Amino acid sequence: MISFLEEIRDRLPPSLDPMAALADSLMRRLSILFRLFRGSAYELKGPEKHGGHDLTAVFMGSRASRAYLSNLLFRGNPAVRALGRFSRRKIVSLLDETHPRADLIFLESPPLLSSLFRKRGCLIIPQWVGTRLETTGPGESILKATGSKPLREDLRRIRRQKYRYRVSRNHEDFDFYYHRMHVPYVSHRFDDLTLLTRYEVMKRLWQKGFLVLVWEEGREQEVSGGLCFIRDDTFYLRTIGVLDGRKEFVSQGALAAVKYFALRLAAEAGCGFFDFGLSRPFLRDGVLVYKKKWGGRLIPSPRNPGMWAFKVLRFHGGTLSFLEHNPLIFDALGEPAGLVFHAGGPLSPTDISVMKKTFFHRGMKALWILSPSGFDPSAADGQTGGAAARIHLVAEDPSRLFQESFRLSTVSVEVDR
Repeated sequence: MISFLEEIRDRLPPSLDPMAALADSLMRRLSILFRLFRGSAYELKGPEKHGGHDLTAVFMGSRASRAYLSNLLFRGNPAVRALGRFSRRKIVSLLDETHPRADLIFLESPPLLSSLFRKRGCLIIPQWVGTRLETTGPGESILKATGSKPLREDLRRIRRQKYRYRVSRNHEDFDFYYHRMHVPYVSHRFDDLTLLTRYEVMKRLWQKGFLVLVWEEGREQEVSGGLCFIRDDTFYLRTIGVLDGRKEFVSQGALAAVKYFALRLAAEAGCGFFDFGLSRPFLRDGVLVYKKKWGGRLIPSPRNPGMWAFKVLRFHGGTLSFLEHNPLIFDALGEPAGLVFHAGGPLSPTDISVMKKTFFHRGMKALWILSPSGFDPSAADGQTGGAAARIHLVAEDPSRLFQESFRLSTVSVEVDR
C-alpha cells in the first residue's frame, strides 16, 4: 500500500510539491507506526563492539535502522532472531520487567508516541538532527567568525587546489551527478547502513532547485557537487557527492569546496540561513563532527520521520561500554540535548573542558556529563560563561539516566554557545 502511494507521489507535477512533501512525511510516520505495532521484534546477540562483553538487544523498526544500530552495538554481525509481533501491552511489559532477558532496547517510534515511552523510562533519541548556519555576511567572513581551526585548513585546501564552481539546471548534469557522484559517494561512505535517495525523489528536489558542480582549475571534468534549493529565507544543501566516490578527492577538499561555494551563493542570494542537512544523533558521528567545525547550530528537523525510544534494562560491562563510546543527542522536550557517560575516575576541570570542546554543539539545550565516580571538588571552577546554555554534571549511578528525576541531581555550569 505504501509503495503504491509512493509511486503516485513521484508522479505528481512540481506545482503540487508542497502536497507531495506532506504526503511523504505522513507516509514515513505511518510506516514507522505500522512496523512498531504490526512488524516483528528482533533479538540481537553478540560481543559488544568495544569491550567484547556479551550483549543482548531487542529492536523494533526498519531494516536500515537495525543495520545502523547493530554497527554501533556489536563487534561484527550479531546473531539475529525474530521474536514475532509485540502488542502494546507486551512492549510496556518489556520496558517494565523486573528481571529483563535483554540488556537494552531500541524501539523505532513516530514522535507522537514519545511521551508514552518517556513515561516508561526511555530516552528519546531523534533518528536524525539538522544543522543550520546563520548567513549574515560574505561566505568566508561567516566561516572565520563561527568556524574552527580544522575549517580554516579546509579553506586553505580549497584555495591550494584552485577549485572553481558553476550552477547547473541541466538534465544531463543531474544524471551525471546522481549516478557518478551521489550514488558512489553514499555507497562507499556509508556502505549498507544508509538508504540511497531514489532517483525520482531526488529528481523532484532538483526540479525545484539546482546543482553546484565543482572542478579543479586545469581539469575539464567536475569532481564534486551538491543539490541545492532555496525556500523562504533558507538555502538548503540537501545532498552531496564526489566523482566515483573517490577518497582522494574528499581528502583534497572537493566536498568542502561544495559547501563553501554553496554558502557563498546563499549569502549572495540574501538568505538568512544555510541548512547543512541531516546527521545521525551520536556525537562521534563523522558527518556531525564535520558540520560542527563549520560553526553550525543543531536544530530539530521537521524532516525527521521518527525517534528511537532507548532504554538500558541491565547494567554491566557491555551496556556501560556502549554508553561510554556512544555519546548521544536526545530530545529534551522538543530541544536537542547531549549526553556523555564517563566510566573512569573523578573528572577534573581539564577533563570537563575537553568534553565541552568536543561534544557541546551550538543549539544544544544542555550537555549532560554523567560520571558515577564523581568529579574533582574544583570541577565547576573556571567553566563559567555568559550564555544561557549549560553543562550539567551528574554524579549518579547510570540507572538514574532512565528515571525522570536524574535531571534534578546536577551541578550546573554555564558555558558559551
